[in-house]
Amino acid sequence: MEKSEKGERTWKQYALNVIHTLRGEEHFVGTDTAPAEGVLVGSLAGFFLLIIFCIAYCYGAAKLSWSYNSYYGATTSTKVIFSILCYIFPFNYYPFYAFFLDPITGRLARTQIQTLTGAGRR
Repeated sequence: MEKSEKGERTWKQYALNVIHTLRGEEHFVGTDTAPAEGVLVGSLAGFFLLIIFCIAYCYGAAKLSWSYNSYYGATTSTKVIFSILCYIFPFNYYPFYAFFLDPITGRLARTQIQTLTGAGRR
């Protein structure tokens, strides 16, 4: 790294300067007007929590797809393909599962309809 008037710059100062430049802020680390570092640490922690949440959300969709396909006896290759697709597109899979595939809700709805119409009695 370069040497400044106050000494050698660190990688942390360099990273903070890049972040401040991207934000359009005028002050830089290593000068007299350095910002508080707590804001940056909080935003980085929030960013990492968001990444962890997204991974868990995608994993949940893949696991739900795997369980659904296992319940109905699909082959392993089918389960793997659909789990990968559900991991990539979880925002499409969750509503699709909730409205069209959910076996418990589907069974309850059929039971209620049969009870109301008398179709289940003989």
